Amino acid sequence: MRVSVIILDKSRKYLILITRVKENKQYDVLPGSQVEAGESSLNAAIREIKEELAIEMNASDTIDSLNYEDYCLFVVKTKRTIGPLTIDGEELQRSHSNNRYHPRWIIVEDSRKMTIFPEFDFDLVNQVIN
Repeated sequence: MRVSVIILDKSRKYLILITRVKENKQYDVLPGSQVEAGESSLNAAIREIKEELAIEMNASDTIDSLNYEDYCLFVVKTKRTIGPLTIDGEELQRSHSNNRYHPRWIIVEDSRKMTIFPEFDFDLVNQVIN
């Protein structure tokens, strides 16, 4: 199973996306990964946010979760305001000229117009955010 996380700033107006540039293709992804053996979906989400973005998250930061066929999407609100983001962990180690990760804050409403992987039902997420 895969977990993905919509990370909101404290105002709930911005979320974090990671723009991937891989072999001259560019696309946007939500932070996340596969759930490891013996790990809960929520623990996998918390682990991935810390590993990918060096952001500390607690279970209490979770606003809601949405279950899809093969993955779980968590919505979390951080105490952070928008500002610089960095890539950390395996993504940092795997980064090179043909494989780059660019985390960025975007306006929540702007994400409605984007193709983000994995795909999700933004109308459901919008209900949770508001």
